[in-house]
Amino acid sequence: IFASFEIATLVLVWFLMVGIATAIDLSELVYIRKNPKGPAIGVFIQFFLSPFIAFVLAKVFQLESHFAVAVIIVGSMPGGAMSNLFCLLFGYDLTLSVAMTTISSLCSVFMLPLNIFIYIASSNIVDESEGTSGDFEIDFLGIGISACVVVLGTITGIFINYKTESEKLKRFIEWFGFQCGLGILAISMWRNAQSDIPIWKAPVEVFGAVILLPVILAVFALSLGTLARLQKPAIVAIAIESSVQNTNIALPITALAIVNPDLEDSAIGVPLLYAAISASVAITYSLLFWKINWSTVPSNESICTAFMTRYKFIGQATRLTCLFPCCWGPDEKSITSPINKEDEGEDLTTEDGELSP
Repeated sequence: IFASFEIATLVLVWFLMVGIATAIDLSELVYIRKNPKGPAIGVFIQFFLSPFIAFVLAKVFQLESHFAVAVIIVGSMPGGAMSNLFCLLFGYDLTLSVAMTTISSLCSVFMLPLNIFIYIASSNIVDESEGTSGDFEIDFLGIGISACVVVLGTITGIFINYKTESEKLKRFIEWFGFQCGLGILAISMWRNAQSDIPIWKAPVEVFGAVILLPVILAVFALSLGTLARLQKPAIVAIAIESSVQNTNIALPITALAIVNPDLEDSAIGVPLLYAAISASVAITYSLLFWKINWSTVPSNESICTAFMTRYKFIGQATRLTCLFPCCWGPDEKSITSPINKEDEGEDLTTEDGELSP
């Protein structure tokens, strides 16, 4: 029987998933149909490559079972809204990022439980001696119930999104789901800080695995995007979306997956650590690629101006729209921006968003 805390966590997860699914823009599925390569690369990395790499890292670093389970759960997560924010701020392909978030949220209904089953339930990731000694035990019922809550919450949100015409109601549900996500984050931070091994006292192997995971995912995304001959802002958007996972979902699933309360409180530090490290890694290479003209933001622009302005590539021009019109006025104009060779007057992109020969 679940304790009251676990029940409260499941309720928060359900509202979080309803809010996320209500925020899904189903019209982005049209973009996916017309421009399938970018989202396809994202789905491959997030649901096939990422959990496998997380599993390998857990083995290579010989992580303790509770930390290994947490790393694999993080690697099985879909992308979240944070990746959309980074693409917005740094001028990468926001439309592609939102489309990838949409499709990954939908795919997670099936792929999240499947990957947890493959890499945790049916693998030998848990050391048998720990499991039989009673120090560590996986709560497969807890994993199953949490996965079902994620699936049911997503389906409920999609149903509300499809049936409800009131944008005000949808925005309220999104807002409430966001508050539930903050609640999960706050509770998890408090529990980890009170544990015997808070995340800042975790073994160095845990830090190694958590640091390498987003770096490896970003490298694969950049490589595959380049091989697919996508536009440079789209390539970086795929890297951000693929490496910045939705750790708010990973936190409660990790907590419900482990029976021992002390090990459970220590393990939930892994998603918290990954959230901080993946964001830092994404910010670092976002700044780097901005300065070498892979962004729609001109490289000579100040960082303050870049963050205060929305840049979107349209043909041979970059459209600027002020993000805060109440402060700066409804400023919107077009300028040329040397992202690739498009600034030379020749449109080198095909209808798919690929670079033509």
